[in-house]
Amino acid sequence: ERSLRFCSAMPQQPTPVAPKAVQPSQSPNAVPPQQIPNHAGMHPTPIPNHAGFASAPPQHQMVGQTATAADAPTPNPAMALGSPDPFIALSGMNKVQVSEKVRALEAVIGWEQNNVFRIKNEFGADVMVAKEETEWYKRNCCLGDCRPWDVDVALCPVAGAPPAPFIHLQRKWSLTCCCIGRPKVTVTDVTTNQKLGSVSDPWHCCDVTFVIRDHQGRKIMRVRGGGCQCGWCCHCPCGPCRKIKFPVFDAKTGREIASIRHEWGGLFKSMCTDADDYWIDFGEVQDPRWKSLLIATALFLDFRYFSRGADGLAA
Repeated sequence: ERSLRFCSAMPQQPTPVAPKAVQPSQSPNAVPPQQIPNHAGMHPTPIPNHAGFASAPPQHQMVGQTATAADAPTPNPAMALGSPDPFIALSGMNKVQVSEKVRALEAVIGWEQNNVFRIKNEFGADVMVAKEETEWYKRNCCLGDCRPWDVDVALCPVAGAPPAPFIHLQRKWSLTCCCIGRPKVTVTDVTTNQKLGSVSDPWHCCDVTFVIRDHQGRKIMRVRGGGCQCGWCCHCPCGPCRKIKFPVFDAKTGREIASIRHEWGGLFKSMCTDADDYWIDFGEVQDPRWKSLLIATALFLDFRYFSRGADGLAA
């Protein structure tokens, strides 16, 4: 009886229980498979609106997630810059420099040659080339605002291959005098032979103005350079005389969305040639088609107002 009482008084040992296996899906930090975002679509191409400005495509929100600014898609400039497609390459560029090449024969004897422009990205690398393809008699005999010209813009060749043009600029002959027969440049996609848009130079008594239209003829952008800037009459390597600004405005809202800047090209280029340099800041313009129209506007600007032998004014 005593042994029974002693055994009952002893503390009972708890029966060991095997730990319950935790399933991976029950981890507090685990994310259900349906909530894991697809990283293959983190860099979609921005969808342009009517004026070619950036507007992100609609995102499908995951179940149980709250959309934040960090989840917004961002462009991949590195991938775009290395693309063999010129329009995809343009979509990854924020700024470009259009630099006119100095031609030796033109500098020595003044014989107008076909203009060649090197287009560089904001890092100074050559990405495109623009070459004029105009007959000699049109370049040297059709003086003033009547001169016609054709320019092909191509992506820089790879591995020694010849450059393949992707846009063509055409300015037809026209009898231009004041407000009569104002010049216009038509921009065409060479690969599809479809019109991308046009750039026209309307009459203005004081300022330099351009109107950019899309392929349907709708006004999308306006360029206006004030005629009172010091760079028009005084070409110096410093101060306000070094550059001439041409802001680009949205045709509907009137808000500045981009800019084109003409810069002094140096002493030799200014005294011996009409070669000039231009900087294009695409700003809010994201559609590569509208970027190509801004490049066409800079080239048109050079032919109209900074070419010594033909259109417009002497540089």
